[in-house]
Amino acid sequence: MAKAANMPPDRDVPDDKSIRTVNNLKDFVGESFGPDANAIRLKRTLSADFNAAAVDLNRIFSDRRENFKGMKYLSEADLQSARLQANKETQKALDIIIDDIRSLKKTWDTVCLRLITSSEGRIEKFHTDGTDAHLGRVLCSYNEPTTLGLLPQDAVKNGRDDTYNPAPGAKPFDLRAGDLWRCAGTFAAKTANVPPFVHRAPSDKSLRLLLVGDGPLR
Repeated sequence: MAKAANMPPDRDVPDDKSIRTVNNLKDFVGESFGPDANAIRLKRTLSADFNAAAVDLNRIFSDRRENFKGMKYLSEADLQSARLQANKETQKALDIIIDDIRSLKKTWDTVCLRLITSSEGRIEKFHTDGTDAHLGRVLCSYNEPTTLGLLPQDAVKNGRDDTYNPAPGAKPFDLRAGDLWRCAGTFAAKTANVPPFVHRAPSDKSLRLLLVGDGPLR
């Protein structure tokens, strides 16, 4: 089981009934989970150097304290301030991120960018999030490596907590840089009668830019 958890991911998102792909932000916000779908995906191709932006933001916020998972939380105001100190390529990337934050904050209460500086040699377990019953959690990996996902049929509950292992022979999939994802959490599972979306951080120490949006707990 541990060996399967460390397998490299599939690069392509699986064609599966649990993942509903939409074409615009209106549908991304408005689509409901279920009867089988536990993830809503808005496929996008973004044109900016987000790897360079991650390096630049790490420089600009070098004094910002990290939490125990090696994350720095950056608000829209932080990014606007950083834009004044950044090079043109980073400014282009920040404009995209700031626009995403503004668009999503019309629906989600809390939207911020996580600058993830190091996994510190720790491989996070596959898990589910306890997020809003109706909205779920928004995730967007702007650069690689991205968050990894598991299809519901490939996830095996690990004890009584909200952690999972890949089933024998299962392979995690890459959430693809630039795509917006709405992921059903444990509360959505109870309300919409769908399995929560199982995912984890990649086992990589590269700088990552991860957008996260949460609604109120109900």
